[in-house]
This record gives sequence, C-alpha cells and structure tokens, in this order.
Amino acid sequence: LKDRSASPQSGLLNTAGTRGLNIKGKADSASSKFRKGDIDRLGAYILTPLWKYLQGKRELLVVPDGLLNRVSIAALQWNRKNLFEYMLIRQLSGSNVLSGKPVELLKKSKALLAGSLRYDSDLYAGSLKPLNKNIKWNYLPGTATELGLLLPVFRSSGISTDTVTGYEFPDSARRRLSGYNIIHLATHGFYFDSSTVNTLYSQSYNLTAIRENPMMRCGIAMSYANTPPGKNFESDGYLFGFELANTDLRNCYLVSLSACETGLGDLRNNLGVDGLSRALKLGGARHLLISLWKVPDQPTAVFMQHFYKELFSGSTPAAALRSTQKMMSADYPVADWAAFILVE
Repeated sequence: LKDRSASPQSGLLNTAGTRGLNIKGKADSASSKFRKGDIDRLGAYILTPLWKYLQGKRELLVVPDGLLNRVSIAALQWNRKNLFEYMLIRQLSGSNVLSGKPVELLKKSKALLAGSLRYDSDLYAGSLKPLNKNIKWNYLPGTATELGLLLPVFRSSGISTDTVTGYEFPDSARRRLSGYNIIHLATHGFYFDSSTVNTLYSQSYNLTAIRENPMMRCGIAMSYANTPPGKNFESDGYLFGFELANTDLRNCYLVSLSACETGLGDLRNNLGVDGLSRALKLGGARHLLISLWKVPDQPTAVFMQHFYKELFSGSTPAAALRSTQKMMSADYPVADWAAFILVE
C-alpha cells in the first residue's frame, strides 16, 4: 500500500509485464517475491465481513471506492478458490449504470485493431517529446501475434475490422475512433503519480499543470512515441487521458486497452479513478477492458483471443471475462491474467 501508483495485488505477485514503461538504468520495481500467504490474507481481509451476504449468490455487482479500484476483485481468494469461481462479477463505474437501458453489441459492428506499433523513426529526432529522454518504449512483438490471433475471430464473426500497425497509428488517428463500435489497442500504457512528474516529464512542458491534472499523467503510446514529429499534443506520439475524454466514443460498445496499468489513476473519494478509465467513460464508451498492473505479451494474446470468442458467441462482456479467467487460471499463474478488469 506504500506505492501510491500501483495495485496492492501487484506487490504480492510476480508481475513481470512487457507492455509498460522502460527507463534506462532503472530496474523494474513491479517484480517482487510471490507471497501466497499475503494473497490469502488480502482476500480474507476484504471478503470475511461480506461472505454471509455473498454466499450462494450467482452475481455480484461492485462499485469500488478508494483502494478497491486497484484490486482485481475476481482474483480475491476465498477457501483456495478465486472469487469469480463462485459468482459472476460485474464492476460498475457507478450505481447509475443500473438505471440505464441495457446496450447490446450490434450485429453489424465495426472494429479497430491496433498493434505491432513502431515507436522509433529515423524521420524525427525526438527531441520534442513530452517524456524525458531516458524513457523508451520497446517494440512489442507479442502484439503482432495478438492481432494475428484476433483478426480471424473478428472476421469470422461478421465484424467489419480495420487493422493498423507500424507507423499507421499516430496521434491524428484519434479523430477516426468515433467510427468504431469496438476498439482494441495493443500497445504500451501508463499512469504516473504526481510525485514523479519532475523526473519523468520534459522540463520544456508546464510541469505544474501536469502534476495537477491526472488526465495529463495517463495515456497510451502511439506510433512515433520515442521520436515524435512535434511538440504539441496533436503530434507528440501519445494519446493522453484528456484527449480521449474529448473524443466522441458514444458509439463504442467496448474499448480494450491491451496494455499495462491502464486501469490506474488518481483515487478520488466517492468519485472513483481519475485516469484512462474515467477519460474513456467521459468520451462515452460503454464497456472498458483495462489492466491494473504490467501484463506479459504471450499470455495476454491468448487471453484476448478467448475473450473475443466468448463475446462474439453471444456472452455479455462480464460473462466473456469470467470464461476467460476460468480458462487462463487453469494454465497460467494469476499474475498473467488477473490484471484485466471489465468496467461498465
């Protein structure tokens, strides 16, 4: 709990993901010793006072507050079983979601798959990027595999699908997002605590404004992220939270951020998380598949393939996630699959 910018569970698991920040000369702080007893105690701490109400129930609706926004509820342990094995879990961004009209995935949906992006280019020096020169985003070969697994699933389900790779997904692609019902972005994601701004951001930017606005401290890496063509926010190699919040996503049934730590942000009492999840909800997206810690390439590709197969077979997003968790938990350690949560 000492790390203000991390999930409590990530400190108890061997979380070793590749879709996150790489700072030259700095070791990855997310990796730690696996402590099974602590994982069990976390589940007991949260679930013990609730179990008399949960026992025998088939569905659990969760509107988390505070640090619970950084906990994978489905992966909480109870009597040596994950909570999702007992019941379907639906995580809501607010109780008002229940009063809204249920929305179903359109049969003639249009999807965007983005991945295998190139972050370095010889065209630009990269001297104008918003993050400092020691921050580098590595190419993610697993995202090419992921798109290769997903494209047949989408097209065989009758989903009209566009794919973008390499240098085809610059900042300007944001303007096209409003035309899609499903948006799947397999790239690097980030959230930075306000205390890290002086270290991580370029001194040529307004650091005070960035510290005060969490929507400027979260985002996803786009094409050219290491060597952006310009200094303004329309050509800096990133989609920051405030940009997504101002993107029309009202037609979007699902946004999947197949990236690291896209579910994190500043915690606001009774207001949830100020980060990418809030940005996408402000934009109008109905469902979000986001992550609480760093995720590994290969297991994530398998995870996403199964999730979409279930979704396109008629399952709700929450049921598709539960099926995927069941499949992944049989073959992979909890750190490889439990980071992903679905927010309605």
